[in-house]
Amino acid sequence: MRKGLSKHGQQIERALQEAVADAIEEHRRAGKLIVVARDGKPVKVDPKTVRTVREERDEYGHDKA
Repeated sequence: MRKGLSKHGQQIERALQEAVADAIEEHRRAGKLIVVARDGKPVKVDPKTVRTVREERDEYGHDKA
């Protein structure tokens, strides 16, 4: 979570992160590439190489160090 966000802003950011994690997991199951922006250009990426926010958190929802 970014510091300086209001409580509502934090909830919105968390919801967006969870939605992205869901989409990445869905693409993994379907074997489909995802598209990300790199240097302002679209690039196809294997979703198996992308770590989601969900994978970066411990069982308590805190960011892993």
